[in-house]
This record gives sequence, C-alpha cells and structure tokens, in this order.
Amino acid sequence: MRRSVRGSMSLLAVAIVAVMATFVAVRVVESSRSLDPGLVREHAPEVAIVIATSMLSVLALGIGWAALLRGLRPGVPIPRLRLLAIFCCTWPGRYVPGTLPFLAARVYLASRSGYGKRAPTIATGFQSALEVLVSGAFGLTALVYAREGIVSPLAWAFAASVLALTAMALSPRAIARVSTFAGRVLRRDPALDGVALPSRRAMLGSVAGVLACNVLITVAVTATAIAFTDIVPRHVASIAAAVSLSGVAGVLVVLAPAGLGIRDGALAALLVTVMPLETAASVAVAYRALTVVADLLLASLAIGGDRLFAWRPAALPARQDATSLEQRA
Repeated sequence: MRRSVRGSMSLLAVAIVAVMATFVAVRVVESSRSLDPGLVREHAPEVAIVIATSMLSVLALGIGWAALLRGLRPGVPIPRLRLLAIFCCTWPGRYVPGTLPFLAARVYLASRSGYGKRAPTIATGFQSALEVLVSGAFGLTALVYAREGIVSPLAWAFAASVLALTAMALSPRAIARVSTFAGRVLRRDPALDGVALPSRRAMLGSVAGVLACNVLITVAVTATAIAFTDIVPRHVASIAAAVSLSGVAGVLVVLAPAGLGIRDGALAALLVTVMPLETAASVAVAYRALTVVADLLLASLAIGGDRLFAWRPAALPARQDATSLEQRA
C-alpha cells in the first residue's frame, strides 16, 4: 500500500515538474522576444543589476518563508539552506496559472524533508498575507513621501500611523485570533499536526524579508527605467510605491500566473507619475522579461546546490502540542 502511494506521489511530482517546465519555457521564449538585444548590450550594467537584485529579492522572501516554517515546526532539524533551496526551486511554479502547482511542489518537497504537508501550506499562506499587509503599508508610505516630500510633517505622521497599525496587525494576540478563526472555518486543529503558531521572531523575520524584497525590487525597476528615461532621486519614492502596490495586486489576483498582466499593468499605470505611459509600459515589459531570466537562473543554482550538498530528509519529530503565541512571543 505504501509503495503504491509513494509511486502515485512520484508520478504527481513528475507531472508538476513537467507542467512547470512547460510554462517556464513559454515565458522564456516570450521574454526573449520582448527584449531588444541592442538595448541589452548598451545597458549591460543595468541589466546585470536588475537580474542580481531580482534574484536577491526572491532569496529575501525565501529566508522569511524558512523562518516561518521553522517557527511552525521548531523540532525539525533541517538546515536553512535546504529550505531556501526548496523555496527557490519551486519559485518558477508561479508562472503556471493558478496557485495549485506552485503550492503543491513546495509542499511536496518540504514534506519529504520532514515538515509534513500542513506546516508548509500554513507558512506559505502566512507569507502571502504578510506580503499584502507589509507591501501595502510600504507602498502607501512611499506614495505619500512622493507626493508630500520627505520633509513634510504629514508624510512622517502617515508613516508613523502606518507603522503603528502594522505592528498591531502583527501582534501575537491578533495573529492568535486570526488563526483561531481560520481553524474554525476550516474545521481543523493545527495542533493535531504538531503545528505551532509562529513566534514573534519568526514573524519579524518574514516581515524583514518582505521589506527587503520591496527595496530590492525598487532598485531593479529603477535600474530598468534608467535604460529608457532619465531618473532623478526624487523619482525613487514613486517607483517604490509603484513596485509595492503593483506587487499587492499581483498577489491578490491568484489566478494570474506570477501576477502576469495584472502586476505589469498596475506597475505601468503607477509609473506614469514619473514617465510617459509608453515608457512606463516598456519598463514594465522589460522588467518582467529580466525577472524570468533571474527566476530561471536562481532555480537552476538552487537545484545544483541541492544536488551538490545532497541534504537528506529528516525523520518526522514526535507529535507536539501547539504552543500558544502568548507564551512563545
């Protein structure tokens, strides 16, 4: 019976990998057509910066996801690099329409490492919620700074209020209430799977990862825009707002592969405050094409590193009661 189940899971994993590879190949072909070779050669330093910062932004999210997962299952002795490799290997799954292949691949690899199925699912859900909350707060704050100026008292007051509201939303009591409500809706007790609520340290690690991701993507989009138009320092706040708010739109529209169309359109629409619409559209398309290259390169490096170090799956830890967030915080 176990052999048949394992065989079915292996076939499912092969099918998921095949689907992911197909969609990634399609995106690579489309991206190569949208890039002007002459423009790439002329702005090779900017292209290198975009690819490097895009890869680093994914790594920042991966570190945050690993922190959440280790906080949910603190008894599993898996190296952080192994979790980071899992995150990067499955990242191209975003290009498959819907979220099922992306989530299924990550849950499958994490479960083979000893984390079970529920903890990776909860960690991914927590991180998606944090991306919306933190990126939205970051984007709105940057938007106010772009409009009012960094020396404006209104901008600083708004930033302080956003910071206070975000801290309240991430407080242990608020997270505990949300988790309890979700458990009632799903009619499932996470304690049955040995899953604890993430600690404050794990949540702060994920928040730091999301913030770092927004900053790095801002650098990447700015470097992309330099190839098309003149960018001055005061434009950076507007670009940061466009990056963060368009990212929120991409996360919320789960059926769009990697936010394709939704995120790009929102980014172009928000960049019109610092450049013409045609230029903003070109920047969004070029940035998307370069991120496909960066995602594929990062996934290849992660797979190679995983094979090189050959981490072995750990045995599942003994069942443990879920620790209350008030005690862990």
